[in-house]
Amino acid sequence: MLFNPDFWIIIAVLLCVLEVFTGAFISLSFGISAIIIYGILKLFPDFVTTWYEILFIYGLLCFILSVIMWYFFGKKNTAPDINE
Repeated sequence: MLFNPDFWIIIAVLLCVLEVFTGAFISLSFGISAIIIYGILKLFPDFVTTWYEILFIYGLLCFILSVIMWYFFGKKNTAPDINE
């Protein structure tokens, strides 16, 4: 199941649709990571050979994309604090 690229595109679509309802950018980064895994499995089917390699790459991509999205889209407090 993890080696089937169609599984990852279905997960990606579900997570991106979930992002529409939550708006927290977490499920969007997970969905984009699933799209990248889909691309890897579609273009290079022999790149990963075990289930833990796929999950490690997916987890690493999720973490990296979450940090990038937090950095670029995170809330920036530009209003002055009332206590200062």
